[in-house]
This record gives sequence, C-alpha cells and structure tokens, in this order.
Amino acid sequence: MRRSIFNYQAIIFLTSIFVIFVNIFGSVHFIAITLAGVIFHFSQICYQNKMYYTLFIVLIVFLVIETTQGLAPFSLFLTSFILYTIVLPVIKRMFSFDKLKIVFDIVLFYVAVILVHYFANDELLFSFGHILLNIAIDIIVIGLFL
Repeated sequence: MRRSIFNYQAIIFLTSIFVIFVNIFGSVHFIAITLAGVIFHFSQICYQNKMYYTLFIVLIVFLVIETTQGLAPFSLFLTSFILYTIVLPVIKRMFSFDKLKIVFDIVLFYVAVILVHYFANDELLFSFGHILLNIAIDIIVIGLFL
C-alpha cells in the first residue's frame, strides 16, 4: 500500500489546526460543516495505523466542528467509529478501487451525519447545496494528496 501525505502525524496535526480555524470562522458566516470528511478520513488513518494520540486530536477537531455547528457532542466521532467498524468493512469488499472507496466513504459519512441529526432533531441539518459543496471540497482536498 502506498503511503500518502496524510499518513504523517505532523500533517494530520497541521491540517486539523487549519480545519479548526476554518470551522470557527466559517460558522460566523453560516458555512456548514466544512472539511468534516477530511477529518473522517484522518480518523480512518488513525484507526488503521493505531495512532491513538493523533486520534485524540481528531476527536478534539470533531468536538470543535460539533460545537460550532450546534450538533450533539461526540456525534461525529461516534458516527465515524460506527462507520469504520461496521459499515466500511462491507463496502471494502465491494470496491476494488481504493480511491473510489475513499470518495464513497466521505459521501457515506455525510449521509450518516445528516441522518443522525435528522433522527435526533427531526429537521434537516443544512440544504442540499451545502451538502454537495462540502462533499466536493472534501473530495478535492483528499484527492489532491492521495
């Protein structure tokens, strides 16, 4: 398996700091959950490579995203953990292309976040345009560095 730039802990840390600033300043301008798919990809890397200290940083970033967007605490982290342990092994057997699987994982993460928020509050998290914009931004960011 080829190592990407995201397999280094320093890159994950610096990108996490950037995501925190984007979400804090973006919440002022009502931008929805920006770069949450990138952090989900980081959590997958941390689970696979057993980088538990870096996983703690990912948890903090998820908490910042949740508090700036008004989501329940630990909902993104639990969603990412459940997807990684239950759903993604099934999907891994279905896809033979790793890069296509990563794109599908990000889309599935956003769908799961929207469903969790809908079942908890009985309202949609954000509009369809925001969802597509966030998915496109995350796929571009991850696709550039694979």
